[in-house]
Formats: sequence, C-alpha cells, structure tokens
Amino acid sequence: FNKLLEFDQIWVPSQWQADCTIKQGADPSKVKVVPEGVDTKIFFPEDPQTTLDYTDGRFKFVIFGRWDYRKSTKEMIETFLKTFDPSEPVDLILSIDNPWGEPLDGCKTTGERLEKFGISDPRLKIKHFPSRDDYITYLKNGHVFLSCARAEGWNLPLIEAMACGTPSIYTSCSAQMQFARGKGLPIKIVGERSTQGNNYSNFAINLEDNHIPGNYYEPDFEDLALVM
Repeated sequence: FNKLLEFDQIWVPSQWQADCTIKQGADPSKVKVVPEGVDTKIFFPEDPQTTLDYTDGRFKFVIFGRWDYRKSTKEMIETFLKTFDPSEPVDLILSIDNPWGEPLDGCKTTGERLEKFGISDPRLKIKHFPSRDDYITYLKNGHVFLSCARAEGWNLPLIEAMACGTPSIYTSCSAQMQFARGKGLPIKIVGERSTQGNNYSNFAINLEDNHIPGNYYEPDFEDLALVM
C-alpha cells in the first residue's frame, strides 16, 4: 500500500474501494474510480436450455468463485445443506477450485476439501474449471446465482449473472452495492469482524501465519438461509 502512495494516480473499480483507499491514507485527489463492467453482448437473458446439468428438472443454485474465507464459500455450502432436506429436488453447482499456489489446508482438490470439512454431499455438483462457454451457459440457466462474500472489490460473476436476468443473492456490503443496490436478493450484514476469524483458506500477506490485517463484513447466515 505504501508503494501505491508513490504513484500519480490510484485507479480502483468502485466508490467503496476508493473510500477504503482514502481512509487508509491515500490522497483523495489521486484516487480515481474506473468501474468494471459487463459485456451485454455475451451476458443477457435467454430462454433456458436443457443442457449441461439442466436436464433433470431439479432446482439449481450456482456458485462461481474460489474456495475462500472472504467469499464465505464454506458457509454458503453449509447453509445450503442445512436449509434444504435431501428429499427436496435442489442441487448446488460449485465451481470453487483454487488454481494457483500451495493450498493452505493441504487439500489438492475441491472434493478432498469438502470431505475434510465434513460437507460432502451428492447434491453438491463440482465443476472443475468449466470452459468460458459452459460458464456462460451455467449463469444463464441457473435458477439462482449465489454469492455471500465478506468483501468484494467488484464481484464480476454477480454482475454477469444479473445481466443474464438470473435471480442473484449477495451480501449488502462493499463494492457490489454500486450496481446491485435495489436489485436482486440482498443478505443482511451483522457487523464487522476481524479477518483473523478465518478458520480455513484465505489469501494472505504472510502465508506462514495466514495474516491479513483489518476487518471483513460478517454476513447474517440465518438471513441467507431465509432468502435461499
């Protein structure tokens, strides 16, 4: 961050990120908001297709994002499993592989990770690095896009899902509020909590102690269950 202060300008994707950057000590005159966007020639509503996993008539929640404490990946899965009875025709499509670096939890695959945390279930449909075309198909055909991050700099999959007209769940915090406010299905926030509340995988400044300074927002996972 101190290195950033040496530059003539700091470009960030959202007003929330700009506010955070200024609060951390950047000169307000140097911080410029350059929003990310969505390609509406690719991401737009289409009639559902019976392809990929959408051929069995079951209801599909969809998660796209890495396995990460910041993204509440484990908590979303746990909430799904607690909310829906196995007898209900409801599945959760998961594309949550982490493609780089040595995993902090020692697991080489998403399957191993779910087993380790005791949340493996046949209703969880793991997709390993789907192609770009398949990703777009999953977003357009998914019944609900699911996101419940503790913080987001923008949340590209969320804006892409919303552009497809897919009902989308998200936390009422951070950068995504710039485009999601008043739309979709927001989740309440109960407050802030130290990033050191992490009890699984995270990206860290120091991989030896997994330390990231500061706070994250804390989602209301009971509200997540109700909204789901």
